[in-house]
Amino acid sequence: MKTLVLSFLGIVLALSLNFSVALADENTATNNNNGAGSINTAIAGSLDVVLVAQGNVANITNGVLVSANTGGNTANSNNGSDVKIDTGNATANVTINNKANLNVADLSCGCTSATSSATNIDNSPKSCNLAAAASINVTAVLQGNLAGVTNLVGANTNTGDNKANLNNKGTTTIKTGTASANVKVNTKVNKNKVTIGPTQLPAS
Repeated sequence: MKTLVLSFLGIVLALSLNFSVALADENTATNNNNGAGSINTAIAGSLDVVLVAQGNVANITNGVLVSANTGGNTANSNNGSDVKIDTGNATANVTINNKANLNVADLSCGCTSATSSATNIDNSPKSCNLAAAASINVTAVLQGNLAGVTNLVGANTNTGDNKANLNNKGTTTIKTGTASANVKVNTKVNKNKVTIGPTQLPAS
């Protein structure tokens, strides 16, 4: 806790001028037991300022080309025997995860907030006493994000283009597998989170 002590100076019209300020953590100022004809000023003040600035810039470019091929098989010019082409499965899987620009500001300290108090006690008659107290809390949070994401994804699968030509006196069989392409793109960018919790007042 930082304490800003403010001063006030009055015009001295009497015999004496007493000036007191608060320097302790309790931020307390008191005019006490001042004599007659005196002008007394007591000011207690506290100023808490919290400034948080967070910023992110992200530029993400992904280029992915995936190819899976079990095709393009040939069994040509066989004589007197069976011909069989049995390709396997062709699978292309692409997963892209983009995550960028996260701002988190947690200002919930759970701490005790100082208070300011000013009092006039047991001052003599015909004395002029001014007691003032002020507590000011200022919290400002600025968060900004800028993100550019480009995903270029290509997937090619092939189990075809199989050839069995000019085969004689036999059975020709071509069996292809499954061709599949799976593309997943997950993009999470630009997330801001601010937690400003109340401060606890001192126990009375």
